[in-house]
Amino acid sequence: MLRKLMKYEFRATSRTFLPLYGVLLLVAFLLAVFDQMHESWGESIPWLDTASMITSFVYGGLFIAIMVMTALVTFQRFYHNLFTDEGYLTHTLPVKPHTHVTGKLLVSIVWIVASIAVFLLSLLILSIFHLQPVDAKEFFTALAQWIPKSNLEGWIIFLELLLFLFLGLVCSILSIYMAIAVGNISSRHKAALGIGVFVGTGIIQQVVYSLGITLGIRSTWDLWKNVPDNTFPTWPIHGFLLGHIAYLLLFSALFYMVISWVLKKKLNLS
Repeated sequence: MLRKLMKYEFRATSRTFLPLYGVLLLVAFLLAVFDQMHESWGESIPWLDTASMITSFVYGGLFIAIMVMTALVTFQRFYHNLFTDEGYLTHTLPVKPHTHVTGKLLVSIVWIVASIAVFLLSLLILSIFHLQPVDAKEFFTALAQWIPKSNLEGWIIFLELLLFLFLGLVCSILSIYMAIAVGNISSRHKAALGIGVFVGTGIIQQVVYSLGITLGIRSTWDLWKNVPDNTFPTWPIHGFLLGHIAYLLLFSALFYMVISWVLKKKLNLS
């Protein structure tokens, strides 16, 4: 059932994102062509300068629009599908509450990652047109050398970093989902309660984070005293990343359970 929910969600949201992605890549291509023409002709041409300036503004506006729409659609879909009149239909489906949360969370992550990937692809389009063949070769060679491929320790750190970034995204989305869910428990002042919950959980997270960082620094300092000079062990990096991963897992699980509990026990449709 999760697959069907995600398929429906992708179908509903792709009508917003795919056209924006296509237009952004097209504008990036046009901007690169205009810049290449300007460099080839070697002189200032009024209509070309105007076209390049307008295209640059459009490119920047599209990037902002995609970022805003990604956040807006992510949280608007969650609210409207589960807590408004649409919720009457949604909650008649033979699906457990946590399945709804999981489906929307995964779809949101996919679109956020896709938005970042499309933006990077647009930058690559611009870069390819600006780089000479030799420079492009050197660029991709340097990029390949940056990826840790020969050192197992480097791969482990790289994977820990990816997991840290992924969980950071998950925790951020779930924190807003939880604020929306708890805010809708109230018949009145839903927005005020939601904002209060979001700010309150943020303060709690900062307190826990500060305590964890303090304990981590003290432990690291005690262990660092026994490290020989002229050496740099990797365990502080592992400790930093794994500590943050545990922190994000803790709050992500807490937020997820609260959302599921609200949907199951305290559902209040507008």
